[in-house]
Amino acid sequence: MNTTSQKLLNIGMNITRISNWITDDYSSKVALITIFLDKTTNELQLLTPSMMPTKLSQEALRDFKHEYPKIQHRILTSTKPDSYLSEKLATWGTILTGKSYLFVNHSTLSHKQ
Repeated sequence: MNTTSQKLLNIGMNITRISNWITDDYSSKVALITIFLDKTTNELQLLTPSMMPTKLSQEALRDFKHEYPKIQHRILTSTKPDSYLSEKLATWGTILTGKSYLFVNHSTLSHKQ
């Protein structure tokens, strides 16, 4: 797995964890959520849509990078669990995790041709 797909996988896994923590035990996980939001922000800054292997993956990353600061702000300013944000993050986590595997499969297929 190359570093781009690994970063994408890390982001997908991080936001999936955050999604779970928001609904499972928000008040005791706020500090951990903040740490993972920071990790996600740092990893996200290292990725650009042009690094993605397909147009759909480029669009997905572009859309997520546009939406993420709003989600992050809403989480950081929230004082209680937000099931809407949790669902939104779970959806993005699934999308980005899937894109990381497609990235690997696309690279493998390109080398076989």
